[in-house]
Amino acid sequence: MYCYPCGDKINGEKYMKNKHKNSVSEWKKLVEDFQKPNRNAATLQVVNTLLPLAGIWVALYFVYPVSWILAGVLAILGGLFLVRAFIIFHDCGHGSFFKNKKANDILGFITGMLTFTPYHHWKWEHAVHHATTGDLDRRGIGDVWTLTVKEYLASSRTTRLNYRLVRNPFILFVFAPLFLFFVLERFPSKKSKPRERRSVMVMNLALLTWGIGMSAIFGFLPWLFLQLIMMSVAGCSGVWLFMCSTSLRMLTGKKPKTGISPPQRWKVVVITNYPKFSSGFLETLDFITSITSIR
Repeated sequence: MYCYPCGDKINGEKYMKNKHKNSVSEWKKLVEDFQKPNRNAATLQVVNTLLPLAGIWVALYFVYPVSWILAGVLAILGGLFLVRAFIIFHDCGHGSFFKNKKANDILGFITGMLTFTPYHHWKWEHAVHHATTGDLDRRGIGDVWTLTVKEYLASSRTTRLNYRLVRNPFILFVFAPLFLFFVLERFPSKKSKPRERRSVMVMNLALLTWGIGMSAIFGFLPWLFLQLIMMSVAGCSGVWLFMCSTSLRMLTGKKPKTGISPPQRWKVVVITNYPKFSSGFLETLDFITSITSIR
């Protein structure tokens, strides 16, 4: 694991094996270099994410009339690049991908369109998520439906059944991501402000234009089929990686005072580093709100 801005290797093993619970100041020192946006690294990430994604769509145009199987494989690969696009989108939402706010907003809108997510509305929801995460009195925005044991036991049989269904692997990793990106993201939250509401309407118009344009090129059903494959792969992978980066601390039965989860997170980063764009590592260090993308 390397800190590209400074060129030094981060000794993750040292922190994983260290029985001492690192203080917030120690963690801040560890990630200090990552709090500074690096324009060259950011530009490279845009190029090696968006250009391959565009290339995949071009390849699909020539491949799908010949072989739907090969087209499906290419679409799966495209879904992995959509995961990378969403992580760029995430960093733009934090205002940390580029130093320039306008550049973050423009790139955030573009990557938001690719991932069917309204930029300013998601940015607001995500900020609320960071401000309220772990606060049971302020649940409901940017999080997964969560009940305490007492609330669950006091719930009706129907509510308990629904609660368990939400956590069914098929619902959680397949149906829920598609429903989120295709349906829920098309409507603004009742608590959102005018700017966020406009963001949803503008994105819906952009996606309508995208759908009409791609349908004119591929045909509606072929485009929809390929787009669904990409979004399914991206959504399933994204939710799985999110669950890994936020829930694996439960395996240890302990929650560090800093909120940093144990070694499993670091291992996930190494295994899936390129397609997931080091998002697990980013989430690990996201307790510092100004942190930039992991390079």
